[in-house]
Amino acid sequence: MTRDLVYEIGVEEIPASYLPPATRQLREEFETFLRDAGLVAASVETESTPRRLVLLAKGIAERQEDRTSEVLGPPWKAAFAPDGTATKAAEGFAKGRGLAVADLRRVETEKGPYVGATVEVKGRPTVELLAEALPAMTMRLAFPKTMKWGPSRVRFARPIRWLLALFGGDVVAFSIEGVATGRATHGHRILARGPFDVAAAGAYDGALAK
Repeated sequence: MTRDLVYEIGVEEIPASYLPPATRQLREEFETFLRDAGLVAASVETESTPRRLVLLAKGIAERQEDRTSEVLGPPWKAAFAPDGTATKAAEGFAKGRGLAVADLRRVETEKGPYVGATVEVKGRPTVELLAEALPAMTMRLAFPKTMKWGPSRVRFARPIRWLLALFGGDVVAFSIEGVATGRATHGHRILARGPFDVAAAGAYDGALAK
């Protein structure tokens, strides 16, 4: 099963010249997240106005697939005595990854032999991954000039006033400097102030147009 994602960062007016680089970086950050998480999307787009930066991604799996990962541990000499007996270093490495000492193997590297193992990694729900990734990538966005705002006096182009984050019909829950995510967007300051609720990610364009 797949879902669509919409992420809207609502801000005080950002200079127009700041927007193309920011939207490009937002897309690149999200594509990096997908690659690192082992996820794919049917499409990834970013849009902007002076009061919003928007990420739209379609067809993302609801959870990661289970996968395997190759890990290195301590040097082989530190993990096994000359007679092959496992030391506490080998036992600790195996226990820390839910393995038995018998699962460990010798791996030749440029620095000499090390302990290696194959670890089974259980896939996580995508909504959990998004709740960690979206605020982090938001605060990595770079602008020609920034201002301090919020309780922690973090830097951003302008203060963030609302956050809309929907994965399918579910809110991706997190907050940035006390601004919590929800399903509300805002329109023109005079003609359509809002807030306006968005039922699901796929309804975002229609809600904004209305």
